[in-house]
Amino acid sequence: MVNPLEQTNPWVRFFRRALFVCSAALVALALHQSVDRPWVSFLLLVVALLALIPPWISRRRFRRLLLSGDAQGVVDAWRRAIESGTHDQAVVALVSATAFAAYGWVEEARSQLSKLRRGPLWHASTEHRLFVETLLEAFDGDRDQAVRLAEAMGQLPVPPVNARLRKQVLTLRGSLAALTRAFAHTARQGDLELLEHVAKRSPMVSWAMRYAAAVIAVDRGERWRVPRLLADAPAWPPQSAFKGFHTELLEQMQRPGGAADSKDSAGDRSEEA
Repeated sequence: MVNPLEQTNPWVRFFRRALFVCSAALVALALHQSVDRPWVSFLLLVVALLALIPPWISRRRFRRLLLSGDAQGVVDAWRRAIESGTHDQAVVALVSATAFAAYGWVEEARSQLSKLRRGPLWHASTEHRLFVETLLEAFDGDRDQAVRLAEAMGQLPVPPVNARLRKQVLTLRGSLAALTRAFAHTARQGDLELLEHVAKRSPMVSWAMRYAAAVIAVDRGERWRVPRLLADAPAWPPQSAFKGFHTELLEQMQRPGGAADSKDSAGDRSEEA
């Protein structure tokens, strides 16, 4: 999939990497000087920390933005990063569709996808497009089709990447399949735990995974999990399917008894509207 965070100006990426390398070199030099010249070591460590703090703050700030549920803010941030490079409007549309889909803005995401045309990007972004289309079908569409799309995505060849990135790709694919099964009310053993794991590790899809996990919890009669999963949830705007999911899940929490009828579980309300 296309990673929007890697679509920044190449000079910006070079500067960030050079800054990290220089900071690491300063730390190594500080350790080398720590015995003979402790004051030099102290100064070098201070300089290294000052160089590393701004990128750390930037990452923290962007993580907070991703978890805030502000779909338009995320789209704007990605667009600024992308448009500072040499990428065309097709890339902007693709990453905008991703952001809107991740926060349940179904119509906006579909509108952005409609701007894509067949060409080099179309073929290169097959997995990325499948990811977006699967989310949209799961949130507000044919949920059996969403399951099929997730299964098709799982059959795609894994890109030639290192072991860490390969694991991330496979985990994301697995969590997407678990999400589609959750909204189709056909969850398997381990799906809830996988969704919770990815929700903690991937802020971009955290809320999508949390709502899917909450649906499974309700279906299983484990409604005690729901408040923890939805803690600090944003006030979703009307454009987001998550607004309806959140309302339905809260209503489920107020009902007496154990497991809810899966036909009335969260995610079905949007189909009835």
